[in-house]
Amino acid sequence: MYEFILQLLVFSSLSFAIYILARALPRVNSEEDRAAASGRLDRIVAKIPFHKIDVQLTSFLEKFLRRVRVVLLKVDNLLSHHVRRLRASKEEQSSEKRSGLFGGDNKSE
Repeated sequence: MYEFILQLLVFSSLSFAIYILARALPRVNSEEDRAAASGRLDRIVAKIPFHKIDVQLTSFLEKFLRRVRVVLLKVDNLLSHHVRRLRASKEEQSSEKRSGLFGGDNKSE
């Protein structure tokens, strides 16, 4: 199960890196490229509003990353509370051992 989660994390990170790289590359808008693109599929692709898609994808990514951050902060808070409870119970157990049956509190006759 851990291997699956690790693979999922690696591939999602790789896809995110490829997306960032593709977004950072400049778009080529020369007339020679437009003249070469004279097919039916190319006309359909030319009608796709890439700028609008990019804006929507950016806003979705921003919202998604904010929500992931909130979830991670909640998990961190939960783990901190759990560690505090463990420390408190450990301190209680150590104090019980000292004041137990053969502890130092009993005075010898």
